Amino acid sequence: MRMLDRPSAFTSDSARDKYYAVCDRVLGELWPVPADAIDVETRAGIVRIHRAGPAEGDPVVLVAGAGGNALAWYRYIEPLARTRPVLAVDPLGEPGRSVQRLPLATGAEVGGWFTDVLVAVGAERAHVVGSTDGSSSAVWPPCFLVRCDAVSPARCATARCARMC
Repeated sequence: MRMLDRPSAFTSDSARDKYYAVCDRVLGELWPVPADAIDVETRAGIVRIHRAGPAEGDPVVLVAGAGGNALAWYRYIEPLARTRPVLAVDPLGEPGRSVQRLPLATGAEVGGWFTDVLVAVGAERAHVVGSTDGSSSAVWPPCFLVRCDAVSPARCATARCARMC
């Protein structure tokens, strides 16, 4: 996760609005199942989550790595959401709709916002999948973990990710 020295990486409100419009269009084109967009207030900022699948059960939480957001998981949402809730996270400090307000200098600070997300969505336990840097978020709240998988998108095939949890 990147440490920000200013509240926003956008150079203007107009630039932010254009970026969000593109994200919304791409999400609409690529996301294979209905999903609810949820904004969660955390200790370090507002985190955008895309929730799909059934309402009940331990969720699969997908955390993209550096430079990524929830859209990175679009190929894996449909098979995972068939049997359990799926939460695809726009990580703080990365491109997406999450808004980081405080620097994240330590693993504990990263784990803090991630723990806040799990508490806010009512997850008592979670199956967490993180790619590259997203894996560091996943390992900090061990009291929630049913299973944690760290994957590299370059080596992850659709069937393998769908059977992971």
